[in-house]
Amino acid sequence: NAAWLGVRPGTSLTLSGGLTLTNTLFATGGGTLNIDTTAVSGVGLYAMGGTSINLSVASPGWAGDIDVREPGSRITLLGAGTMGTGGNVVARAGGTVIYDNSVTALTNRTFNKGLVLDNGTFIYRLGATGVNEQFGQFQTRWGANVLRIENGSSVNSTISFSGAAPAINGGSTLDVQGLIGTANQRITFANAPALTAGVLPRVYVNGSDFATIGGNGLAAYTAYFGGTPDQAVAANTVGISANTSLSSPTLQWNGLLLNGGVTLDSASAASGTALTLALPGLLARGGQSTIGSGLRVRFTGEALV
Repeated sequence: NAAWLGVRPGTSLTLSGGLTLTNTLFATGGGTLNIDTTAVSGVGLYAMGGTSINLSVASPGWAGDIDVREPGSRITLLGAGTMGTGGNVVARAGGTVIYDNSVTALTNRTFNKGLVLDNGTFIYRLGATGVNEQFGQFQTRWGANVLRIENGSSVNSTISFSGAAPAINGGSTLDVQGLIGTANQRITFANAPALTAGVLPRVYVNGSDFATIGGNGLAAYTAYFGGTPDQAVAANTVGISANTSLSSPTLQWNGLLLNGGVTLDSASAASGTALTLALPGLLARGGQSTIGSGLRVRFTGEALV
């Protein structure tokens, strides 16, 4: 049977004597649970109800899922904290999972577990020493998800996914935040995801660019169409950086980036312009942008805005 531990808000409980579990440990109550001295064996670790769990002792016999659910709940692996293989690392329903290497840099804290974001956040925190982590498959299931790399010292680091191609599922988006896409700071996939005209749908980089896959793994998309927008075609992802009026009655683009608080409209107030966008959708950054009343926008799939 599962084991349940409750820790009241504003209080903490430290387990230094270790635990031997035959099933999953659930922690709830809104406080903080510290596991810091003796290895734990069992199957699965869950945090819920706004509870924080800090695991700082190596526990290779603790297999199964790491699962964080509900806003304010989090599980942090820090110090010597590791868990065994098998299962997934899951952040859902507003929960957060953190691998904290800011003081103790440790490679592969949960070697080859899958990483699943289900309206959740995963944070990979680095310090003065570079470190790498390998996961199985990456998935987003639904909601607005965040994968954040905190690398203030710009140390070398690679997060690699060795399983099947990532599954960025319908009804979900992913914002990848931090320094990525360089020779020394990378997120890589053994099996690359499918791109739509060079863009990885539903994925954004630092909330300000579409994403792509390049020679250094996941990176910000930069190949925006820079010519006259009326000349762009379905294979182009268009970047608009100045107020623009479209003269064509119908247009089809792959995606659209509005940059710097611009207005995009039709030159014809009477007939307007019908603009069709594919799955990458529409992204605005750097100010309040406007789609004018003469521009009718439709999407070929999900309306990602």
